Amino acid sequence: MLDQREIRNKRLVNEYKELMRINGDIIKIEPLGNTPYEQYRLTFNIRTIISNKPKFSDKTICTLTLPPTYPFTPPNAH
Repeated sequence: MLDQREIRNKRLVNEYKELMRINGDIIKIEPLGNTPYEQYRLTFNIRTIISNKPKFSDKTICTLTLPPTYPFTPPNAH
């Protein structure tokens, strides 16, 4: 029987595989740190409005962090 840590590590490995499957030109996903990855840099290559002037940006960069209590706690995005 798997313990909670083994379950979490297996989940992190599967999340990594799925994120790499959708990685591409529009959404670039870069794992940060060591395996199993708990943090990713996501670059969205989509033109967006970033102020009410309007001011535009051709990309948005976010950091996605999977907390120690993941998958029972949702990821954080900044």
